[in-house]
Amino acid sequence: EALTRRGIETIVLDAAPALGAGASGNPAGLVMPRLDRGGGPLSELFLAAYLAAIAAYERLGVFTPCGVEQRADAEGALADLLNDPPLPPDWFTHHAKGALHPRAGLADPQAAIAAMLRGAQLQLEAPITRLEPSDDAWILRTPDNRALLKADTVILACGPALQQFAPASFLPIALSRGQIEWGEGPAPSHAITDGAYVAPFNNGVLFGATFDRLDDAAVPQPSAESRSQNLAALTKLAPDIAAGVNAATLQSRAALRATTPDRAPITGLLPDAEAWLAQYADLAHGRAITTTEPPPAHRGVYVIGGLGARGLTLAPLLAERLASEICNEPMPLSQAALDAIHPARFLHRSLKRR
Repeated sequence: EALTRRGIETIVLDAAPALGAGASGNPAGLVMPRLDRGGGPLSELFLAAYLAAIAAYERLGVFTPCGVEQRADAEGALADLLNDPPLPPDWFTHHAKGALHPRAGLADPQAAIAAMLRGAQLQLEAPITRLEPSDDAWILRTPDNRALLKADTVILACGPALQQFAPASFLPIALSRGQIEWGEGPAPSHAITDGAYVAPFNNGVLFGATFDRLDDAAVPQPSAESRSQNLAALTKLAPDIAAGVNAATLQSRAALRATTPDRAPITGLLPDAEAWLAQYADLAHGRAITTTEPPPAHRGVYVIGGLGARGLTLAPLLAERLASEICNEPMPLSQAALDAIHPARFLHRSLKRR
């Protein structure tokens, strides 16, 4: 949507037979801020992403601002933020058990996808496993080596499958499985979160979610064990609501999350890892970099991934960040924040550790 809004011809390829095969197929998802004490690049990112997400989903008509109560996981954990709030009171205020985000709420991922794809060409059942350079463009090849498309700019936004592309294999993507539940029950006046969460949904409740580490990207299936974990977490978070849940009406959905070791997303031009490490090898020996050459990169190939459990909140701003670079527009973030989410940060750290 960020590209089509700028008048760029956009083709979206999805390996699945229908949209929303991953976590974006959930019936709803929380949009709320991650507020960090002390500021810094990631604090800037998450605050800006939250504001951008609310604006985007309200504009698309896919957002319900039910409010989110954020309970403190330790005495005084939110005190610094409440004493010096990063947002005005109608966005962030004190609550009896922590803080309340009155403008936060639930987005409808499937409706958001449909709205964002207006104006783009969509091809389903179009798996891509290899990128082949061709002059100033890229040929996208299928598992049987068929050339499906030729494009001058490619954005890899495939979540857990990001590492299957050889140029992106250096990215340290970790996988986790998340399961949510929804059904009949006493809906709270606003969402509540403290590790687990519960939210009003469809005249009932939606709650979760599990975090199970995985070693492979197999399509996860809902399990009775995960439902039991979610019910136990709900009982701890909101016992009155848990007591009123009609278990016979519950539905479950499990999906994969793609995360990174530093819990920050990956967004930017994809580095040429081998050439990048060679050009900046002096970093491994503690020497300053003197070259004025631009960082080696796969021209025209961008990545967006590692959004973890905050995909709905992060995606609109990160899309704007990529569209701004592709269109040579001013960036929506500071250089420090751009560096904090750039894929080259992992190459830089690997040299520093040597």
